[in-house]
Amino acid sequence: MKKLFLAILFLSSIVLAQRTPKDDFGWLYSSGSNRHFSTVNKFGWNGDVDAAIEDVWDGGGTYSFLDSAVVLYIESDSTTDTIGGTGAITIQIQGLDSLWALQLETVTITGTADVVTTNKWIRVFRMKVLTAGSNATNNGVIQLYDSLGTRVIAQIGASNAQTLMAIYTIPAGYTGYMTSYYSSILKANTSGAVDYSLWMRPDADDGNTPFNLKHRISSQAAGSSYFQHEFFPYYKIAEKTDIRISAFGSTTNFEVGSGFDIILVQN
Repeated sequence: MKKLFLAILFLSSIVLAQRTPKDDFGWLYSSGSNRHFSTVNKFGWNGDVDAAIEDVWDGGGTYSFLDSAVVLYIESDSTTDTIGGTGAITIQIQGLDSLWALQLETVTITGTADVVTTNKWIRVFRMKVLTAGSNATNNGVIQLYDSLGTRVIAQIGASNAQTLMAIYTIPAGYTGYMTSYYSSILKANTSGAVDYSLWMRPDADDGNTPFNLKHRISSQAAGSSYFQHEFFPYYKIAEKTDIRISAFGSTTNFEVGSGFDIILVQN
């Protein structure tokens, strides 16, 4: 019996010895050892979810995706977010161009005056403050909106220095693999629960494809308010697929956060 135990122990040690950090996906991607892969971490926040479906992003309400690639306008509600001011100076916009390819642009903002982007955008899924004055962050709320001025595409809350959006679109030429998504009630002014839904819309460039519900779960305000759903195997997502997380409160005044992790692989 002792010999059998030792033999099993020896074989197990061989298997473990054969596994290296390179066998671990997390290590492989975060170390940059494989240039064909990258990771995406999206996290959003909504400070007032009521008894109606709202997306988890800092603009509040239901997010409205762009219908076509257009130039966008950016401004702050603080005059100190500008060159020579104490707040934000340059903002990086991250999203997709008219061909649904990854695109970055850095814009110098001028306080409450509109600044027009140089590039056209079909999707925006993140903005962040690159440089700032003595306060080292943005003093006001910074908004990116379309030419009509009626639709907010992205928003940076005061002092946040970046957007909080549980919203993303898989770029052209890539396949996404979602490893997990998570949500939590950060603050609840009432008892009750929040239902979270993970939505995906394939072929977003088609214009007529609806969002499909991929997962739903409820979180109790009075109990454990955090959950994380792991996908194994990872959930495969085709290029040009829109992704968003929505929340629905059983009552009113819930403050919630949600996010997801994706491995991006070049096709």
